[in-house]
Amino acid sequence: MKLVVILLITFYSTLSLAGHSLSEGKLMVKKGLVDTSSIVIKYRKLGNHKLFSFWDFKNVEGFSVNPLFENLVGDQKSRAAKDLKGFSEVKFRKELSKKDAISVLEDLYSQKNIEYAIFNPKVEEAGFFEAETVKEETTDKIETPDFESKQYHLDAAPLGVDARFGWTIPGGTGAGIRIIDMETGVNSEHEDFEKFFFVSELPRGKVDHGTAVAGEMIAKRDGKGVTGISYEAEYGFMSRLVDNQNTWGQRGCTSDDSGCTEQDENPYHKGVAANLAKIVEQLSEGDLIVLEMHSPGPRGEYIPTEYWTPVYKILKFATQEKGIHCVAAAGNGSEDLDHEEYNGSFDTKVRDSGCVLVGAALSEETNRHRKADFSNYGSRVDAHGYGRGVVTSGYGDLHRGENANYTETFSGTSSSTPIVGGAMVSLLGMAKNLGVSLSPKKLRDVLRSTGTPQLEPNSQRIGNLPDIKAAHAVLFENK
Repeated sequence: MKLVVILLITFYSTLSLAGHSLSEGKLMVKKGLVDTSSIVIKYRKLGNHKLFSFWDFKNVEGFSVNPLFENLVGDQKSRAAKDLKGFSEVKFRKELSKKDAISVLEDLYSQKNIEYAIFNPKVEEAGFFEAETVKEETTDKIETPDFESKQYHLDAAPLGVDARFGWTIPGGTGAGIRIIDMETGVNSEHEDFEKFFFVSELPRGKVDHGTAVAGEMIAKRDGKGVTGISYEAEYGFMSRLVDNQNTWGQRGCTSDDSGCTEQDENPYHKGVAANLAKIVEQLSEGDLIVLEMHSPGPRGEYIPTEYWTPVYKILKFATQEKGIHCVAAAGNGSEDLDHEEYNGSFDTKVRDSGCVLVGAALSEETNRHRKADFSNYGSRVDAHGYGRGVVTSGYGDLHRGENANYTETFSGTSSSTPIVGGAMVSLLGMAKNLGVSLSPKKLRDVLRSTGTPQLEPNSQRIGNLPDIKAAHAVLFENK
């Protein structure tokens, strides 16, 4: 009888969730692609049972259960809100062995009130730094040069997104729009940033990636350093290492440990979906979520984090229920997201998070707009930015100083995503200035229908590079 229940639940999950089944969960554990210290479960109606009555884990020393999304959805009656109900995150006292993790999955899938269970994926940033050396930090107060001329992505199409056109339109600097980026860390004290409106607790050490992303979007236009595409937008940051219970992770540093380094910290996040819920609480209609992460999927390659159903559900709630926009890295796995093994997870006819997924293109003159070899691709990828050699803040290979590091080698779908995100915020600022409601779907459709096409072969779709001027004409002229 237990076997029949397991098979029925597996069949149900495969049909309704475009993936996520007992067999997939076992595969991910066996390949070492998930963090076995925490698992998200979705339960059906409890009836007269209490949540804790389900658990009968063998060989597990201790665990805690924390509900997800309850503060966010409350008693809302919409379909998107109802889809968030019944989620909890189970945290184990220590990371489980593969054998014990598989036993937990089998136990959960045998419970009639458990719809499915997913160990949290191992999440990483979707970018990389290509410089071979970094200049020694100077103690002199050397004035930072102006690097805006090196930021080719600011230029008019077809080279860039035509940010300078956007700056001539009221609202086109992103004024009045809030952005929250979620990844590991950021140097919020960097000289090119205004005060952030929101910053979660941050880990020590690993701040350059987030600093580079912020520079592309909101670095001040002050005649030095770099300039963000939407430089007057308000900016916030959520570290992916923030835990529902413990900001520093179960096995990582403590907040008062001055000797802690980034290598000491638990490198994996304890629940992307939980932190996305916190971000949604901070934002309003017309604002933007930025996801600079990817994680290994069932084929072992990096894919977008929205593959995981709890992440997908909260993103869908944000875009469809709250009107919050989302831009996310498509990932650096060289993967075809239309592959049959993903079971339609990246087919908007099957399910649609509402996010703009961003691929990466090369920037060299002869290959400009050609898909970068590492970039994921497919019908779900909406737009591309540059994934090689982007000039922005952070790292220090271009210029180095106290809170004044800059790079010319930021790369990956992480460098391409804020280029697209910055263009989105410019257009959102224009809409807000005009009092126009611009839905996530409408903006995504315009990004797909305008802009500079990718270079052939375009059978591996990464979409167009945004063109703010062309998108402005479609959205706002003659209206």
